Amino acid sequence: MKLAQEQAEAFRKIAPEIVCRVYRGMNQEDPDARGTDPETGKPWGMCRNPGAVKMARELDLSAAEAVCDAKTTDSEGNKVFVCPFRDQCGYRKQKAAQGVRVWFLGQVR
Repeated sequence: MKLAQEQAEAFRKIAPEIVCRVYRGMNQEDPDARGTDPETGKPWGMCRNPGAVKMARELDLSAAEAVCDAKTTDSEGNKVFVCPFRDQCGYRKQKAAQGVRVWFLGQVR
């Protein structure tokens, strides 16, 4: 991630009129989040529900589909699962970012 951040900063210097950002994976630190996770004392991650993401991945499911965009419904067709951190999710916010023309990606493990 450090290299991606450095490249984005260098790009902004040579092309300030073009909006660029660093694309972060779910397990990366959220640079826009304030405070820390009260359970771990560490800075917030891009995803605030890492346990559910880990479980989805262990089941070979897409974390984004199984956790973030779950479509679980009851018998009347009402959505019954919504990630409780959906509104604070840095991962979802970056995907919805407007005007970004260049993304820099770091290696995610």
